[in-house]
Amino acid sequence: MLNYLMHKTKLTLRTVKNRPILGNRRSGGPSDSEYTFLMVCGTGFKAHVPNATSTIRFGYCRAFARLGIGYRLVTVSDLATELERVSRPFVFLSIFDYETLSRAAIKALRGVPHFVWIAPSRRAMAIAYRQYGVRAESIDLPADYTTCRVQESGANFVFAPCPTSAYEYFEQWHNIGIPFESLLQACDDERYFPEPGNTQFVGVEMAFVGGYWRNKAFQFDKYLKPYEGRLTVFGHSPWPYRGYGGLLPEDDERVLYQNAKLCPAISEPHAEITGDIVERVFKVAGSGGVAITDAIKYYREVFSPEEVLFPENLDHYHALVKRALTDEDFNAKYRRAGIKAVRERHTYVHRARKVLDLLGLPAPGVVDGTKPESDLQQADR
Repeated sequence: MLNYLMHKTKLTLRTVKNRPILGNRRSGGPSDSEYTFLMVCGTGFKAHVPNATSTIRFGYCRAFARLGIGYRLVTVSDLATELERVSRPFVFLSIFDYETLSRAAIKALRGVPHFVWIAPSRRAMAIAYRQYGVRAESIDLPADYTTCRVQESGANFVFAPCPTSAYEYFEQWHNIGIPFESLLQACDDERYFPEPGNTQFVGVEMAFVGGYWRNKAFQFDKYLKPYEGRLTVFGHSPWPYRGYGGLLPEDDERVLYQNAKLCPAISEPHAEITGDIVERVFKVAGSGGVAITDAIKYYREVFSPEEVLFPENLDHYHALVKRALTDEDFNAKYRRAGIKAVRERHTYVHRARKVLDLLGLPAPGVVDGTKPESDLQQADR
């Protein structure tokens, strides 16, 4: 009981402090589509902050719009009301949304197609962070009661952005009667694409865009800190690196990825265990850049070794960095192969199609927004 009360107090403070901000892009796509996609935005969502919380959600929204389906952003607190207003909705939720989802919303979801992004087990996260001296109770994980609430709402499936071989680290979802699917993050190719002729950032050797916080710093210290003198960093939170350049305009991010010689796609430490493939690797490759990951075995299930640089270990990482920065032919080969792989398999349109298939919903049509194949020539610059 004490643990439950402590969690509820912590949750209340987090919810009040981090109320979702939907911004001005709350809806889009065809207004007369047969279905409406509802993207639930929970605690911490800020439409104006280009972090994974927002870019992933907008990526899905724009993808469904491309497929001829209108979308709306909706807060957790407004979901029950929105479900009554919208004709034939289907819904994206996070497991964290179920911490504060009302009984009315859970009841309203029954019979409505919906799918839920889940988190690894406490056991898996404890294993991942134990070596760094991080206590399990300090890791932000959903409350235990959320699993029962997902069952109660009748979710069509739950998913994680990891390959299927990592399923063992989500054991709380085994044998409960809800299908568990792999739904990787992807590239929003309406936002990340090459800009041939744009020479901004051409002098940058290595580039990284993202926030800095304690749990990520464990990986940053291993993979980025040794290159601090050659690394350009942008992000909303300040970095203790001399190459920190502050905030980066949204439309400049893809140009940075395109023109930097190399872009590390570094994960949080738990990805080594749970297979959480970061969105960054898809964004970099989709922009025509060269991505190098940290030493995470799961990348072999997503890309071939000829498409993205993924090292076997830290020493191999340093060797690949050196070659990518000095061998122009090697660098250009990965630019071509990376963007080709993303366009063929790893855009949010690919993920949206899979969602519709899993929900048994037809895709009404495609509004082609793909960037022209001639942009691939940028990789040969």
